[in-house]
Amino acid sequence: PGTPIMGVNSDPERSKGNILEFTAAEAALMIPLLEQNRYPYEEWTRLDATLTTKDGIQKLAPALAQFTITNTDENLMCHTLLEHKGTTEKLSGTGPLIATGTGSTGWYRGASKFAFPKGDFFPRTVPYAKYVLREPWESGDVPQGRVSSYELCTGKLERGETLTYQYISY
Repeated sequence: PGTPIMGVNSDPERSKGNILEFTAAEAALMIPLLEQNRYPYEEWTRLDATLTTKDGIQKLAPALAQFTITNTDENLMCHTLLEHKGTTEKLSGTGPLIATGTGSTGWYRGASKFAFPKGDFFPRTVPYAKYVLREPWESGDVPQGRVSSYELCTGKLERGETLTYQYISY
C-alpha cells in the first residue's frame, strides 16, 4: 500500500468531483478513526512515470488520475513512437492520455469516445490503467469496422507493465 489520500471537497456547493467525497468537517471527524485503523478504505491505482530529456532523467510524482504527454501546445498534432508489450508503433495525434480508474470519469472518458461511444469508464479500485491516443490522425484509410488502423491507439496497462513514449516531431 502507498500513501493514504483523502479527497476533501473544500467547496461542495460548486464542486462535484469523483474523488472529493468528504467535506472538511467530515474529514476532521474521520482522521482519528484513520489513525486508529478503524475506518475502511479502498486501494486505488496510481501511475508512476519517468521523464527522460536531454537534461537527464526525472521521476515524476505519482498520479492518482492521469498523465498526458503533449506538445508544448496540447492542441497541436505530433508524431510519436509508442511501445507497449513488445509492440512499437509510430502514431500521429495530440498525444497519449494514460488514466487510472479514478481518472477514467473525466478527461479520459471524453477522449476515448472515438473508440468507445459511451466513453471508457472503469472502476477506481481496479489494479490497472488504460491509455488512449488523443485525436488520432491518419493519412490513409482506416480499415472497415475499426476506429483506427493503429494497434496502440488504445490499450490496457497492467501493474508492472511499461508504456514507452518517444516524441519525434510535430
